[in-house]
Amino acid sequence: LGPPLSPTPAVIAMEGLQALNPPSHPNWKKALGKLDHSGTLITDSYLWKQLILAGLMFQLYYECAFLALDAVSPVTHAIGNNLKRIVIVVTSVLIFGQKMSTQSMVGSSIAIGGVLLYGQVKEAYSGKAKSAASK
Repeated sequence: LGPPLSPTPAVIAMEGLQALNPPSHPNWKKALGKLDHSGTLITDSYLWKQLILAGLMFQLYYECAFLALDAVSPVTHAIGNNLKRIVIVVTSVLIFGQKMSTQSMVGSSIAIGGVLLYGQVKEAYSGKAKSAASK
């Protein structure tokens, strides 16, 4: 219960007490009566369901991230996290037809190259360590 509640004071400081009552937010009211991306009518119950599901999925994501961090080194975890972001960007380009700026393409290329280089260096050093240990 700590992680979901820990940002609450900062949210209240930035957004005011209305942050604790989502239906009072102007964007909540603007969304009512419209259709979502799949054509479903947006109602109060729909928004509450989406809000709760988003919170639960985010909490599950963090739990999985901590389990992964226990299983691998922090550097490997950080690289995997960066690779995950690249996969999301590339997937959005391929599936949704998002346009990538030159800066995004260069950044993604550098990140992918860094991950590949890290893998090569790690494999080379682990091979040297194994051969040194067998001598």
